[in-house]
Amino acid sequence: MNKFYFLGVFLTLSGCYLGDDLPKDQNIWTYSQPSEVGLDTEALYALDDALVAGDHDLVTGLIILKNDQLVFENYYNFSARNQLKPIGKSAYSIIVLILDQILKDGYIQSLDDPIDRYLPEYEAVFSDSPKKREITLKHLLTHKSGISWNEPHVNVQRGDSDFQKMRNTSDWPGYILGKSLEADPGLRFVTNTGMGLVLARIIQNVLPTGELEEYINTRLLGPLGITNHQWETSPDGTLNCANGLKMTTLDFAKIGYLILQEGRWINKQRLIDRDWILEVTSTKVQTSLDYSVGYGWWIFTEEFLSRYLSQVRNTYFLSGEGGQNLYIIPDQQMVVCVMAENYYYGSIFNPSLMVLLKSLEAAQHSSIN
Repeated sequence: MNKFYFLGVFLTLSGCYLGDDLPKDQNIWTYSQPSEVGLDTEALYALDDALVAGDHDLVTGLIILKNDQLVFENYYNFSARNQLKPIGKSAYSIIVLILDQILKDGYIQSLDDPIDRYLPEYEAVFSDSPKKREITLKHLLTHKSGISWNEPHVNVQRGDSDFQKMRNTSDWPGYILGKSLEADPGLRFVTNTGMGLVLARIIQNVLPTGELEEYINTRLLGPLGITNHQWETSPDGTLNCANGLKMTTLDFAKIGYLILQEGRWINKQRLIDRDWILEVTSTKVQTSLDYSVGYGWWIFTEEFLSRYLSQVRNTYFLSGEGGQNLYIIPDQQMVVCVMAENYYYGSIFNPSLMVLLKSLEAAQHSSIN
């Protein structure tokens, strides 16, 4: 019997539900017991028990990859491998990954370009507020547009959030761009998930066919074998690259593995330029003592790592508003993919963060033992 299936049977009996129709097995990674890649099996069993018991609230899936091996995969709360799950704000980082190819293809000249150049349909917005003409693509990527947005103080799931108010309009990018400026562009960092929609609208405008979903499928998702996914489109026809993508937990883990491999896929195929991977995962704005932000990716600071992850030198991650978090730990050659529905927490300090800490304890315990 495959060693992974021995682990899988144990986990299945521990309380998860896989459904009646099991999908074909994945053929991306080889399976391995945790101990074979330096992880403490008992520590992972303890984490599995905690997830079954609901100690970390509503986690629906956990996948751990280490040293090119799939060492842990389990699903909870009546979820299954083949179920599509919303990845929340992490959808924004998908479009950021393909932005480098957009630049290389010449559809956009530079990240320093002002966005009004690519949004002629909103000329009235920029004429009414000329300062907005100073907003660049780089400002969108670093959440420094200066546009008023209440996301730092109001959870995006709440009806009084700017994000939900946007969803009640017929023109989502227009609502975002129409908000007042509260600071000069480039001056102040304010998390604004809606900027994923503005960026999507820009790219749709510059693509010859306007088919952004097809472009993403051709350039990124298709080569990764991610065919079972679902995008939301806004009433105005903009692909919701803010939080409108659903995929399986296993496919979400593929994104993390691609980043861990610095843009190469399992057959050494180059999908994303290495320099762009380094660009999006390096600090652009120091937002707090605990984390900073790159382009669509978050990075734990050295101070945070020294307090909580002392065995790790660097960790960057995607963070969905419900704890759909994807952690990449290069020096451990490890990806921890957590699918969850823990809304109304912080998107970073979420129960999923505790799952990461417990996963890394397995590495620490193994080294101690």
